[in-house]
Amino acid sequence: MRMLIACACVAIATTAAADPRLPGVETPKVPYGLDKLRATLGTVAVATPTGVVIDGKAIISVRNGDVDPAEKEGGSMGIKIPRVTAFVEKLLEAQRARTPGQPAGFLLAIDKSLPYRLLVELMFSIKAAGVRDFSLIGQASDLGVVPIKFPDKRPSEPATKDAPLGLAVAVTKDRLVLWSISGLEGTLNTPKLSVGRTDTAKLASAVAEIAKRRFPGKRAQADRSIIVMADGAVSMQDVLATIVAVRTTADDKELFPDVLLSSGFE
Repeated sequence: MRMLIACACVAIATTAAADPRLPGVETPKVPYGLDKLRATLGTVAVATPTGVVIDGKAIISVRNGDVDPAEKEGGSMGIKIPRVTAFVEKLLEAQRARTPGQPAGFLLAIDKSLPYRLLVELMFSIKAAGVRDFSLIGQASDLGVVPIKFPDKRPSEPATKDAPLGLAVAVTKDRLVLWSISGLEGTLNTPKLSVGRTDTAKLASAVAEIAKRRFPGKRAQADRSIIVMADGAVSMQDVLATIVAVRTTADDKELFPDVLLSSGFE
């Protein structure tokens, strides 16, 4: 299994329908767990069922949830879309000329029907242009965001007393599987929890129990994070529902707020 793991918060207007840079997107809907948006709009990458639009410019077509393999580096097995990377490189160059030193961040508005694989391909391609910060747009009572990270390498720590827990949740085609890199809260083969893919309530309860038991007070930064990996075909609706279930409780108490996104299973 290989993990390709990328955080950020930029801002966006409060309604998708009112913003021309979110055309044709029905963002995933969740009951809670989104961070609030500021009033101004940052750089946005929009993925609709028919195409990808970045900063208001149509970049590439999408068909049946996928980009043409000919547009990917490495063909059907590739995850980098050179056309996306090239466009973002030019966009960042223009932004740096206008506002030197300002960090580049991207909002990702991905239609809830699209697969996780497309999110990974877009993040990987945008990151290749030099972007480090990403936030995923969703809808609760209003539009909001979830900061997500896409680290360069798979986190790997020995199972020692002082090592980070390395909590992880895998979203398969039909299951939610909770485990830990350290092995202290189960492993992928013998997980802490395995429930139906839509049973996020049980997942949230198990994660809350772990957070309360292991971290009753202040905890290290590394133990604030959780790895989320998903089968490439899983819908963005299910992915976001899983992410918000492990970040906070319904009454906004912190669980594992730093989400490390993985490319999934290989």
